[in-house]
Amino acid sequence: MLDSSLEAQNEEVLAAIVILRQYEEMNDTDFGVHLSGSSKLLNSMFSLASKGGLGEAASWIVLRQDYWVALVQSQPLSINLDSYRGSSSFVRSEPECLANRAVFLCAEACAYAFQPTAMRDLDRWNTLNRELGSWLVSNPWHADPLWVEAPHRISANGSAFPTVWMTHPAHVVGYQHYSLARMVLHIFNPYLSKPSLDTFKRRKDSEEAVLDNFRLLLGLAISNPTVVNSAFTAAHALRACGLYLTDPKERKESLEFLDKIHERTGWRTKDLQEQLESQWSKDTKSSAFSFLFADR
Repeated sequence: MLDSSLEAQNEEVLAAIVILRQYEEMNDTDFGVHLSGSSKLLNSMFSLASKGGLGEAASWIVLRQDYWVALVQSQPLSINLDSYRGSSSFVRSEPECLANRAVFLCAEACAYAFQPTAMRDLDRWNTLNRELGSWLVSNPWHADPLWVEAPHRISANGSAFPTVWMTHPAHVVGYQHYSLARMVLHIFNPYLSKPSLDTFKRRKDSEEAVLDNFRLLLGLAISNPTVVNSAFTAAHALRACGLYLTDPKERKESLEFLDKIHERTGWRTKDLQEQLESQWSKDTKSSAFSFLFADR
């Protein structure tokens, strides 16, 4: 009885920390204090992430919050991913469960990317790519986009990004995290470090694949403005990979999109806009890979 009461209290504490973390993210200065607290609580109580109810729901949000920080700051995840493996999201077919599986795969991709270089083995990279492919083909037909329109990069009218209407908010989240996971794996493709002439083509192909997935991720957020969480995902992706955008129309629309995020949610995006403008004002002729892999 005492254990049950303690677990219920921990669920409520975790949910409260998740909300506080959201406010922490929206501040000008983000020290990650609440994220550290939620990560420690999850790592000390594995059952929270796989027992359903409030605790599990909060755990999935914490996972997203954790790997957003890992992605932006190029650091290892704080959460032990093994605590999620018992979740019913891996066997159920509801839209939210499909999205959670994509979130988990994205977290695994970030965990792979931000570990010591010597530990990035080819087998693990190939396995993650296969798992992403399996996620995509296993989705039911009603998870497919309702409408897709190609980007209008030359015309003054229309979006510079793909227009993709989805029928359920969770499907937007799922496809965004699928695209983000693909981006991370292409950027940290271990084949790109092999000394061969073929590596030059691989690098070019990888850059194009990253950009294609990036455009889709942003297009999903812009096309489905009522899915607020998708806007946060897009903003974090812009902070981490904004240098990939070289087209003036794409850059302009990205900045306008960040303005709309601030108007709708109050999330301060000025710092991110200034960061992007600073990056874009520099020489963009160098490879995006040069920036991402540069010593800092």
